[in-house]
Amino acid sequence: MPTGLIAESFYFETGIFEFHMSSSVLVDAPAKRVWRVISDAARWSEWADVCTRVWDSLDEQTWKPGHKFGFMLKMAGKSVPFSVTVSRIKTGKLIEWKSTKFTITAVRTISIELDNDQ
Repeated sequence: MPTGLIAESFYFETGIFEFHMSSSVLVDAPAKRVWRVISDAARWSEWADVCTRVWDSLDEQTWKPGHKFGFMLKMAGKSVPFSVTVSRIKTGKLIEWKSTKFTITAVRTISIELDNDQ
C-alpha cells in the first residue's frame, strides 16, 4: 500500500530576522486518508496534543484561500490563540495559512505526498 508523507514547513519574520523550519513524517496510510485527517481541522485536537481547540473550522470541502479560522495552542504551559487566513490550497495535496501575532508574520504549509521509496 502506498504511504503518505506529511511535510510541514514553517516560516516567520519579525522585521529584524527570519526563521525557517521544516519536518516530515511518513504515515503508514494511503495519501487520501492522510489528507482527510489533516484537512478536518475540527478534529486536530484529537491527534495533535499541542492543539486544544479550533474555531470557524474547515473540512475537506471548505478549504479556500481567504477563509479565516483559529486555533488554541499550548505553548510554554500557556494557551495561545491564533487567528489565521488560508493563503493557498491544493485539494488532496497542500494547505497553507498565514498569520501575524506579536508583530511576527508566520506562514505554515502542510503538504501530503506519496512516499517515493514505495
